[in-house]
Amino acid sequence: MAKPILVFDFDGTLVDSLELTRKVLNRIADEYGFKKVEKSDLGKLRGGSTMEVLKELGISLFKLPFIVARARKEKNAEIESLGLVSGIAEVLPSLKEQGVPMGILTSDAEENVRQFFNKNNINVFDFIYSGSSILGKDKAIKKLLKERKLSFSEVIYVGDETRDVDAAKKAGVRVVAVSWGFNTEEVLKKHNPDWLIKKPGELLDFAKM
Repeated sequence: MAKPILVFDFDGTLVDSLELTRKVLNRIADEYGFKKVEKSDLGKLRGGSTMEVLKELGISLFKLPFIVARARKEKNAEIESLGLVSGIAEVLPSLKEQGVPMGILTSDAEENVRQFFNKNNINVFDFIYSGSSILGKDKAIKKLLKERKLSFSEVIYVGDETRDVDAAKKAGVRVVAVSWGFNTEEVLKKHNPDWLIKKPGELLDFAKM
């Protein structure tokens, strides 16, 4: 039986990008009229869903696409400054050695993500697909499956936010929620992922499926 294809989110799941994201948002907060994020705010924000976070920061759905595009551009310019999530650099090659197909679905620029992994000497992904949006990731997942000719049953999406869980469910694929990224274990659990894991080493269990 073929092993499942693990499709990873990039920010928060594979790379520790929370602090850079906070700094980028704060740079543009005054321009777009939303609340700046202090380090002391992160605990509360991590315990909320995507919509709750937007409400807390005062970001309207009308302005959201413009804010996301601007923040993405600023973050892409600094992507090489990011570090990998602790433990993930050891886990990914092990999954590859055990024959687990892997890819990435990200809203970041594909070339920037490739350069990041080249810099970190990680060459394990079968594809890097750029195309997700903050509230439309389910469409990006479906488009990825169609373009790569993948079936819903053979893909497992791996993400760190409630919106990742919701999007995977809406797209009809199984989902692993990881608690080391943006959202806390408690709020992720409320969105009923197929699996909820606490450390990168637990990803090795998917090589046994």
